[in-house]
Amino acid sequence: MQIDCSSCNKNCCHNPYLTPILLPAEEMLFIDSSERIETLHRIMHFLKKLEGSCLFFNRDTEKCTNYNKRPLECKIYPFLLDFNGQNSNVKLDKRFCQSLETLSCNQKELITFVQSFFFPENWIRGYESLQGFY
Repeated sequence: MQIDCSSCNKNCCHNPYLTPILLPAEEMLFIDSSERIETLHRIMHFLKKLEGSCLFFNRDTEKCTNYNKRPLECKIYPFLLDFNGQNSNVKLDKRFCQSLETLSCNQKELITFVQSFFFPENWIRGYESLQGFY
């Protein structure tokens, strides 16, 4: 997947409605950089914000300071995780990205990449319950 973010306002990093939910495998990697929220299904972890922006966003350079080790949801944006039962999928989020016209993506390859991750059922239910929260 490729997208040209150079002329963008970095809405994915500044948007209060876009906060990456961490996968179970990412929770320990970002333990000091995340907050917790309790759902009916499990405790979910999400990246902290600093003055309204992702804490990894450097305002001077307008770049991510953790780009190579960013969470899955950051890697796949402007796509979002989408689950149908136990099947993991993606859906394009057209709400905030200003650079969609530069998006080049093989969606089948992206889905294969996403499906290489493990999503426990209680995590999926917790994730789905947070739709609209982040």
